[in-house]
Amino acid sequence: MQTIETLNHHRSTLKGGGKIVIIDPGAVLTAEATAMLQALHSRSTGGVDEHLKVLAEKGAD
Repeated sequence: MQTIETLNHHRSTLKGGGKIVIIDPGAVLTAEATAMLQALHSRSTGGVDEHLKVLAEKGAD
């Protein structure tokens, strides 16, 4: 069974120091979980990887 930790997200580092992360939702990230990920990202600077950890630990509920 897939979990958030085992999803294969695509990451690219930009020359200017930024990065692009394309999220692979698989069958794990529901619409609610994706909305929670976006909400976490818009409210803090922890980065997508940290927000995915929070989502894996606490869920979207």
